[in-house]
Amino acid sequence: MSQGPVRESFRDVKFRIQSRVIQDLDPKLDLSNQVEVRRQIEEIFGKVIDEEGLALTRAERVRMLEQITDEIIGLGPLEPLLRDESITEVMVNGPRQVYIERNGRVSGLEIEKVSGHPPMDFAARDAILDASPLPPLPADLTGVERERVTITFFYNTKPPDNGK
Repeated sequence: MSQGPVRESFRDVKFRIQSRVIQDLDPKLDLSNQVEVRRQIEEIFGKVIDEEGLALTRAERVRMLEQITDEIIGLGPLEPLLRDESITEVMVNGPRQVYIERNGRVSGLEIEKVSGHPPMDFAARDAILDASPLPPLPADLTGVERERVTITFFYNTKPPDNGK
């Protein structure tokens, strides 16, 4: 039983097309003229897709063009997050550590320093999530939009004495 041809992954096709688009871009192009840069990327993209005879759905084509454009003139995979009006902050701590704040709530919360007692670590994390959204900064704190806060939890491992 023979298998049909293996279809290239979307990622592999995108990378190949993106390389061709970059190669064909005019090196004298004024990168500050975003409209012209986008127009040229779109034109080259369409030409390359046609030359390669790629069978892409309309949705795949739109998604690929958007991702390639974001990679060439933007911040790649961060661009959709930056365009999202509901996201108030994007925090990047590494290639696989991206957190967003939406409506005062941070997603992707992680415990940086563990106590050695997982139930207590989870209780601390849950306390922060339950307090979310955090209150706004005080009004008298002028000129500051964001403030980093470190929250330390102290645990009493002995049961309360109850006056005995």
